[in-house]
Amino acid sequence: TAQVQMSWFSPCQFEIKVVDPKINGQEDQITKELLTARPMIVTYFNGAIMNVCADPMDHPTGLNLKKGIVSALQVTLPSLLSNEKPVTVVETDILGKCPTQYSVRTTEKSIYVTKSKDHKQCSQVPTNGYESPVVNWITKLPLPLAESKSICHQEWEKSTRVLKTSTCEDMNALKVAMGTRKYIQAYQRSNLTLIKVEPKSATPTFEEGHLTNLTFSVISQPKTDQVIPRLEKLMKELCEETSVRVGPKTSVLWSKIMGLLSRVPEDKIQVFLDNIRSGKYCAKSQILEDLYLDAITFVQNGGAVKLMVEEVLNNRARIDRIAFYTLSMQLTKKPCIHTVKHAKQLLDSKKAPESMKLAVGTLVSKYCKNNPRCMEEDEVKDVLNKLSSQIQESCQSSFTNSEKRIESLTTLKVIGNLAVVNNQLKNSILSCIKSNQADLMVRVAAAQCFRQVKCQQQPTVDLLSLVLKPEVDTEVRIASYVAAIPCASFEATSRLVDTISKEPNTQVRSFILSNLRNIQTTDA
Repeated sequence: TAQVQMSWFSPCQFEIKVVDPKINGQEDQITKELLTARPMIVTYFNGAIMNVCADPMDHPTGLNLKKGIVSALQVTLPSLLSNEKPVTVVETDILGKCPTQYSVRTTEKSIYVTKSKDHKQCSQVPTNGYESPVVNWITKLPLPLAESKSICHQEWEKSTRVLKTSTCEDMNALKVAMGTRKYIQAYQRSNLTLIKVEPKSATPTFEEGHLTNLTFSVISQPKTDQVIPRLEKLMKELCEETSVRVGPKTSVLWSKIMGLLSRVPEDKIQVFLDNIRSGKYCAKSQILEDLYLDAITFVQNGGAVKLMVEEVLNNRARIDRIAFYTLSMQLTKKPCIHTVKHAKQLLDSKKAPESMKLAVGTLVSKYCKNNPRCMEEDEVKDVLNKLSSQIQESCQSSFTNSEKRIESLTTLKVIGNLAVVNNQLKNSILSCIKSNQADLMVRVAAAQCFRQVKCQQQPTVDLLSLVLKPEVDTEVRIASYVAAIPCASFEATSRLVDTISKEPNTQVRSFILSNLRNIQTTDA
C-alpha cells in the first residue's frame, strides 16, 4: 500500500509522487528509497498520456511503479458518453501499444468506464515478447508467458469529471517448462481511490528530466554492497528454517533472497555459495544449498551465469538443474558483456551439454540486439573467432564418428542462434558449404546458419552462386537458396528465375520455382 500525491501545474500537466509505501503493512527502508526518492511529471491531453518526464536519478523500479499508476488512470476515449457497443482504440501504457476495448455506462451521479486488453496483441513490448513485465517484476521469474490479459474499472464523478476509483486486475498464465501443458496462473490486483482534493498551486521539483513514454523501463538494477547485510540475515533465517525440512516461511524468505541477489555485485554470488557450503549460516545447510542453486536460475545477474557455468563444467549440476540453467540463459532479457564473458566458457568444453551451448548463441544474439556495435567488443569477437576455428576443423573431412558429427552440428546451431557474423566467421561458413570433403549434413547445416543473419551481413551473392552450380549437392543448393532468397535483390532474383527454369535437376528446379510462386502470391 502507498499514498500517491498528484500536484497539478496546468490543466494538462501534473507531477506524481509515491509516499509512505508499505509491504504487508510494514515499512521497508530499501523499498521506500526505491519508490519515493523521485517524482515524475506527466503530460496528457483529453485523458490520454502524451509523455512522461522522469528524474534522471530515479530508480527504474520506482519509475515503473509510477508509470503503472498513471496507466491505470488513463482514458483514451474521445468522450465519456455511454456507448451501446464496446469501442476499440489503440492505447500506449506500461505494457506497450495495445488494442484496448472500452465500454462506458452512465448513471445520474457517476460514469463507469471499463477497459480491457489482451497483452499478447500488444506491440512495442519492452521485453522479449514472451514475458509480462508486470509479472516478471513481481515474481522475479523468467518464465514464458502463455496468456496475459487485464481489465480496469473506473468510476468518475459525472458533474466534475473527477476520477473517484480505478481498480485493475492482471491475469497471467505462465508456462512451468517448455513443451509441457502445466501452467501457473498469477493475478495482480491494484486499487486507486481518491482520498481528497486540495486547492494548491505547485511547481516542478526538478529542473531537468528525461522525456520518455509510458512503456516499461527495462533497466538492469544497480549492484551495491548495501544489500549484503540484509542478505546475510535472510540466509541465516532460511538456513534455520530448513535445517531439518522445508518450513512454512521458506517460500517467503526464498522470494526475498531472489530479489536481493539481483542487486549484489557479481563476485558475491559465489561468495554466498561458499559461505553456505562452509556452514557459516548454520550447521545443517544441505537444503539451503539446494535452494540457493535453484534460486540463481531466477536471478538476473552476471555472477549467477558464472556460477551456473562453473557448476556444470565441474560436474556438480544435476540433470534437472541443467535444464533450469539452460532455460534461465535462454530467457535472460538483457545480458551484459560480463554474462557473455562467463557463458562463452561453455564453447570450449566437451563436458558442456548441447542445450547450454545453444543458449550461449541466444545470449550473444540478445546482447547484440541491445548493443548494435557489439562486434567491436573483445568478448563477442572471441566468441565469433572460437566458432570460426571450430567450423574450420569440422569441415576438413567426413565423419565416421557420430559424436564428431553431433559436435559439428551443435557448433553450427550455436552460430544460427547468434544471428550475427563477422567476416572471419562468414568466410569459414562459406568454405564449409563449398567443401566437397565435408560431411553433407554439416554442409547443409552451415548454409542454414545464415537464415537469421541481417541482410547487410549475409553473403547473398555467394549463396546464390552456389544455388546455380549443378555440381553442388542438391540438399546444399536448396539450403543455400532458402538462406539467401529473403535478402536477394529484384535483379538477382530475376537472373535466378531465368537460369533455374532451364535447370536439369528436377528437385532443385521444382523447389525454387514453387517457393518463388508462393512468395509472389503471399500477403506477408
